[in-house]
Amino acid sequence: QSLLLAESCSFALIVAQLQTITERLRFPGFRLAVVGEFSRGKSTLLNRLLERDLLPTGALPTTATLTTITPGIEDSMVVSFDSSPEVRRAIDAASWIDLVVTDSEGKEQEVLAKVRITVVHPWLEALDAELIDTPGIGDLNTTRAAIVFDLLSQCDATVLLVSATLPFSMTEAAFLEQEVIGKHIPRIVVIVSKLDTIQHEQREEVIAATRERIAQISADIPVLPSYPVDENTNETEAIEAV
Repeated sequence: QSLLLAESCSFALIVAQLQTITERLRFPGFRLAVVGEFSRGKSTLLNRLLERDLLPTGALPTTATLTTITPGIEDSMVVSFDSSPEVRRAIDAASWIDLVVTDSEGKEQEVLAKVRITVVHPWLEALDAELIDTPGIGDLNTTRAAIVFDLLSQCDATVLLVSATLPFSMTEAAFLEQEVIGKHIPRIVVIVSKLDTIQHEQREEVIAATRERIAQISADIPVLPSYPVDENTNETEAIEAV
């Protein structure tokens, strides 16, 4: 009986692994996750990269979902809550109302959902890439954090966003060391967001300070600005560099 039980468990494990592989084959060849604490500009960066207002930003509350963006033959948005059937939605602001951290009254709500967005986008198709917008990491022990940690082990690259208006925190440093570098992700880059909210003369100082702090963790991780650092570079050139 012990032998049969062991064989049964092994078979179940093999089936689960095959299902994971089969599911993975549905997606593009390169998987990149954009991660960071709350309100670091992850969705804004992805919108700028794709030149589309796909993800909620600005006055809207922070999204609480894991959102994948892949190239396809038509624009579509599919939402799934736990074991519930998938639901198609329009790609507009109204579709995100129940997918944000806070409700209409400002109360925090626990959202455990996944969103899959498909877009007609030549650049994304040429990259053969899947871009993933992740929930904000404000606490390394939350359910949302656990979802992100699990995702990172399946990624080919990670972009960590840090804010130009806030110091690089101990939580961010621990996240970078333990959950990004610690998972041996082969490609890592740090992007400094919200540079457009500070004066040009302060931007170089912020970038230099961030590079120094990141270098203390790893000298191999590049740090890039999300907006021009000097007046000789325009916004298009800055995002193209990213």
